[in-house]
Formats: sequence, structure tokens, C-alpha cells
Amino acid sequence: MCWCNDVFSYGKETRTHTDGHNLIVVIAAGRTDGDEWSALRAAVGRFNEAMAAYLAVEAGLLATGDGGLRPALTARRNWIRATYDWSVGAARYA
Repeated sequence: MCWCNDVFSYGKETRTHTDGHNLIVVIAAGRTDGDEWSALRAAVGRFNEAMAAYLAVEAGLLATGDGGLRPALTARRNWIRATYDWSVGAARYA
């Protein structure tokens, strides 16, 4: 979720200061061309790959795991969704 936060906050962070604590800034600094647009796409790709991996593990746990895992997995999924939805609409990142 931190990577998601970095993607959403990147625009505002780069307008207000040049803090190197954003994944996109770090990826761009590590590229020979320093291209931030490519770094943004790379950060989004990393987030999407990590989410796909999590969802695959979650599906496996739901299919074969103890029924006691369901509440924890549901809570985690809700937290992920809420963080994403909040980030999309938050004035903090406008």
C-alpha cells in the first residue's frame, strides 16, 4: 500500500518539494535517463504485480485454508480497498 500511496502522492510531492522518499523518485534516480514518466509506470507495475501476487496467495488460502482465516483475509482486503479508495478521493493528494 505504500507503493500505492507513492503513486497517488507523487504529483503533489513533486510540486511542493523534491523529497527523495517517493518510490518514483527513487526509481527515476536509478535510471540512466532519469525519466520520471517511465519511473511512474514502473512503480505502478510493481504495485500491480504485488497486488496480483497477494490475490493469488489469498485465493489459495481461501480455497484450502482454515475457515478461521476468512475474517483476517476479509479485513485485509477491506483495508487495501479502503486505502485505495481514500487515496483516489483525498484532497491530500490533489
